[in-house]
Amino acid sequence: MTSIKEQERIISEITKKSVDIKCSYDKKGFITHLESRKSGLTNDDLTKIGKLVSLQYLDLEENNIEKIESIDNLVNLKYLSLKLNKIKKIENLENLKKLEELNFYNNFIEKIENISHLTNLLKLNLKWNNLVKIEGIEQFLKLENLTLYGNKISKIEGLQNQTKLQKIKLGFNKISTIENLDRLESIKTLDLYGNKIEKIKGFEEFPEAVKNIIKKAFSKLLQ
Repeated sequence: MTSIKEQERIISEITKKSVDIKCSYDKKGFITHLESRKSGLTNDDLTKIGKLVSLQYLDLEENNIEKIESIDNLVNLKYLSLKLNKIKKIENLENLKKLEELNFYNNFIEKIENISHLTNLLKLNLKWNNLVKIEGIEQFLKLENLTLYGNKISKIEGLQNQTKLQKIKLGFNKISTIENLDRLESIKTLDLYGNKIEKIKGFEEFPEAVKNIIKKAFSKLLQ
């Protein structure tokens, strides 16, 4: 583990840019929480942060990070936010198996990939990216919140194992058919706003919770 002296040196190097960094520490003095938003951080800074192996929470919103790299040693991480960066691909998260929340809001990601091993994930946010398909989430049996708002998705699919999903946001995509929702037994929120829904397929097979949501939002299509 990085020593306390080493971690303070790392923070000192990053703050030479006059960036705003908020940190929380455990009882032994190790950093567990790091937040640095709108700070102009780059991949060079991410490499330094990747040495802070005691981190459990990392929020690097709205920086200049172009690639997910150098954080594979952060094995204690439970929360990771890289929203509003310049990331094109999900990668190099193999060792982050304790992750419970992952936020890639507003990047340039085209595919959900390389995260099937993150089986403790509860929340996944890929709002405003370039996704065309719901895929790669079959192993997320604990997933409760899925946000794919504002992508290019044309079909509802890939949700066959998400029996614990409570919220799914698919607004402003290219979906025309409501379908493949027969396993969403725990659903409370189903957001399809901004799509041009033309038909409903398999309604009778949907759980009651799904049926009730659809009856309220798309009653005309059920007539």
